[in-house]
Formats: sequence, structure tokens, C-alpha cells
Amino acid sequence: MEGVVNLRREATLRIVVGNSNRQLQAVDAVIDTGFNGFLSLPSTIIATLNLPWSGSDFVTLGDGGETYFDLYTGGCRSITLRAVRSRLKPYEPVLEEIR
Repeated sequence: MEGVVNLRREATLRIVVGNSNRQLQAVDAVIDTGFNGFLSLPSTIIATLNLPWSGSDFVTLGDGGETYFDLYTGGCRSITLRAVRSRLKPYEPVLEEIR
């Protein structure tokens, strides 16, 4: 597994999310040091996967602000990663999977 730094200098990682019918969708996720186990998805992916709505709640954003979000249930396989040295050039690998 490789991550890349995009043109906005954001570290990204392609992940695959799915629904209970094992329908899968690839998503380029920005790696966030404040990651707490939840993933924000575009509404088009939520609709494509027909993810079940599980409620609404206030969510704290990276800048400390709060906003109200609808919450949906999906799945994501968990793996362990480690960072590798990078010169932060666009599209240069920054992560590798530990096997």
C-alpha cells in the first residue's frame, strides 16, 4: 500500500469502503493526525453504496469548530502502517503497509 502527497501537499491514502452487500468504493482519504476512527465521505459515495443512516450529531472539526453531520454506517478493513521518509514531492510515496 502506498500513500501520496497531492498537489496541495496533503498526505493521502487510497482506501476502500464498503456496505453490507460487499459493494466496494475506492476513496482517496487525506491522512489526518487527529483521526479518531470516523471518515467523512462525499454524499455521492454514501448514495452509491446505499449506506444506512445511523443518526446525526455534532462533530468537532480540525480547526476546533463544530458542525452538525448526518452519520452513516459502512466498513473499512484495518491495517497497520508506518511513515517513510519523503521530500514531499507531489505523488511521492509516504506510507507503506507493514506485513
